[in-house]
Amino acid sequence: MDYMLSKNPSCPLCGAHRTAQCSPGMPVHPFDHLPWLAGTGCVVGPDTPEWTCRACNHSWGQMFPPDHPQQD
Repeated sequence: MDYMLSKNPSCPLCGAHRTAQCSPGMPVHPFDHLPWLAGTGCVVGPDTPEWTCRACNHSWGQMFPPDHPQQD
């Protein structure tokens, strides 16, 4: 588990290394038990964060930055 968490960036707010990459969609078992991934739900948009900290709950980044190609 420490190896998977070490691949993620540390939290810019508290410096913890227990961060999770946000993933769109509703979490299902056993996905909801993977500490290096965080489900964001089905509704995502330009303000959806890319990362979240499991230690302090700070979220940062953009899952879909402004230059991300979108399909209509």
